[in-house]
Amino acid sequence: MKKWLWAGFAGILLSQTWAAVAAPSAQGQPSLKVLVHVDELSVWPHALANINNLAVGSHDAAQIEVVVNGAAAAVTDKTVRDNQPVIARMQELAQAHQVDFVVCANSLSAQQIGTAKLPSFFREVPVGVLELAQKQQQGYSYIKP
Repeated sequence: MKKWLWAGFAGILLSQTWAAVAAPSAQGQPSLKVLVHVDELSVWPHALANINNLAVGSHDAAQIEVVVNGAAAAVTDKTVRDNQPVIARMQELAQAHQVDFVVCANSLSAQQIGTAKLPSFFREVPVGVLELAQKQQQGYSYIKP
């Protein structure tokens, strides 16, 4: 009987805690803001799985921004055939879960990727590391898969 009571209490406590984390603030802003930093090509599959799990697990209550810089920016070139499956998955996340994808202009320039080659759902920021710092200052949690 005591185990059953404890399990029930724990369930209520967890549901109340999650409701407080995922619920919008009084100003209508999501209280869970997450910044996902992707700077290596090899982590894209893991990063996209993390982003999906976060969006689904939060019932779309989390505000998610993905900052792409460094070598990982190569995947944003929609003219490269091998990039198409990753771009399609990113677009699904952007549409279904309102995930915001941004890419560093410096990284694009270094890899000679022009703005015309970017998927339409990407937003270009002048300096990726500055975007990371500013978003963290605004209360975003930082995740680097």
